[in-house]
Amino acid sequence: MHPYLVVGLLGIGLKFAVGTAPDPRDQQALLDTASVLLAQNGYHIEHASQTTEIAIAASNGDCRLVLAEIRPQGWNTAQIQTLYRDYDDIFYVLGGKILRQPPVYRATLHYQIARIMGQLRVDYDWQPVWAIIGQARCKPESLFATR
Repeated sequence: MHPYLVVGLLGIGLKFAVGTAPDPRDQQALLDTASVLLAQNGYHIEHASQTTEIAIAASNGDCRLVLAEIRPQGWNTAQIQTLYRDYDDIFYVLGGKILRQPPVYRATLHYQIARIMGQLRVDYDWQPVWAIIGQARCKPESLFATR
């Protein structure tokens, strides 16, 4: 028997025995956490979208910002950059760290590990990637400065 066939059959058998890897994202928990963070910093939520990814528009006086969930693989990064091109500051947050570029490799690795651990029913602290889009004069990165 060809080795690739053996690996393929074992993989399919394992898939049936263990089940499909779950998505570690809990959209309601993500939405609640982001909403609390904004409210604690004096922002009023104007709109919250919860389709495939979460996007929250908020304001604090004349400062406006958007928190948008980025898929770990970066699939929607260009779309978000295009949708919010009128804002002059965009950065990304993963695990409390502020980054100027989307952390695609690190985010994908953590996402896949979380899926595998979920499949094995082992808890894993998965963190979403957020794009923070705002006005530079409002210093939106200060929301994450002490986190």
